[in-house]
Amino acid sequence: MPLSREASVTSSLGGSGLRTSLRLGSGTQVCADAELKGEISMGSKCFVHPKARIIALDGPIVIGDGNLIEEQTLIINE
Repeated sequence: MPLSREASVTSSLGGSGLRTSLRLGSGTQVCADAELKGEISMGSKCFVHPKARIIALDGPIVIGDGNLIEEQTLIINE
């Protein structure tokens, strides 16, 4: 089931020391099985499929409006 967020979400990942900060635009949906870590910003009307991974280790990742992130995609900044 997709989750939709318009506000910032911040959490700390257990044991990894990597803080997750998400900024998701209006209408953006992220499936519960997707993995998002680090500082990530996505514009409006984006969709992240299950099993997609977006990992910002060495700096923020910014994704614009209207993007579709398919299953098994890996976007990483390391």
